[in-house]
Amino acid sequence: MSETRPFTAKSDAIGTLQEESTLYCSSEWHLSKFKSNLAPLIYSHAFYVAGTSGIYFISLGTLAKYFKADYKTVWNAVRELVESGWFIVVSERKGDVTTYRVRDHKAWVREHPGLCTTKFEYPWTGEDGDRLAVEIYTASGGRVKCYANQIIALRKSRLSDTEIVLRWKQFLADNPPKSKQWKGALYRFMESLRS
Repeated sequence: MSETRPFTAKSDAIGTLQEESTLYCSSEWHLSKFKSNLAPLIYSHAFYVAGTSGIYFISLGTLAKYFKADYKTVWNAVRELVESGWFIVVSERKGDVTTYRVRDHKAWVREHPGLCTTKFEYPWTGEDGDRLAVEIYTASGGRVKCYANQIIALRKSRLSDTEIVLRWKQFLADNPPKSKQWKGALYRFMESLRS
């Protein structure tokens, strides 16, 4: 269970630190920072119901019944979504349904630039990525990631990229790594090229 701490729209739910991740940023990453465990569920429900219109209208009492939660818990969760900018209040009247515009991640980021997690970039990332690194990564089922210095070392073997990939696949077939052995698999492969 996450620790409880006071919510501030400018920090917790928005995310002030640019963290590095192996995954791309998404609304889920930001919502995981919320104090309320119910807010991400309400957001997901609202996003689904709103569909392409982006409009979501519901009473908090109805949400409380739907999620089997007390009214105050639902109110706090929705307040977090509004204060952090994921829900925009379109109209509200006491005792009636409130209408919200539900922001998707792209729209939210335009209003809150620089607050997303950053996907860690490997040598093959992007259009100019190194194809040899991609082939090594793919042949290993995503278990081996090559860094620039490793690609340089592989190419010093004077084999073509195609030949390196063929030998890598054969190496894996002849010596299938188990669990923790994947960590040193590329090193052992490079050693085999030298012998």
